[in-house]
Amino acid sequence: MTTGILQQEPLTSSYSFVGQSDEAAQLEYQVKWPTNQLYEPVQYMEPYRRILREMEELLLDCLEDNWDGYRARGASIESYECAQRFILSLPIQWLNPEVAVDPDGEFSFDWFGVRGALLTISVGPSGQLTYAGRFGAARAHGLELLSEGIPKEILSCLARLT
Repeated sequence: MTTGILQQEPLTSSYSFVGQSDEAAQLEYQVKWPTNQLYEPVQYMEPYRRILREMEELLLDCLEDNWDGYRARGASIESYECAQRFILSLPIQWLNPEVAVDPDGEFSFDWFGVRGALLTISVGPSGQLTYAGRFGAARAHGLELLSEGIPKEILSCLARLT
């Protein structure tokens, strides 16, 4: 019979294993491997959590009308919910936008790329994505709907930032 002890190291996600036999070493691998694999999604989600926290703070700060002192509409709960869906649908490499609430209460995201490239996307309460981008001499703008994932036109604009 093989006995092993798996214990989590304080304040970390790593584990130590105490065992002496070949069977204990195999048991260590079988126990630690899934544990390490489970931690990877937690690390993967951190950029999403960071932006979602920032959005929540903005929602609370801008919920009331006139939040900016210039008669801006309060942040729209519906826009906030659609903006959450938008962010959670983005590929991880694009999780670096500046986040803001527009004077009309919609959430907006700004990306700054190389050589002055810029993309702004405003998320409306019905899932409409209004976008405008400048990529050197080229320009792009339009309106798309957030339905099943990010529209290809938006992904194309994001790719042009590099």
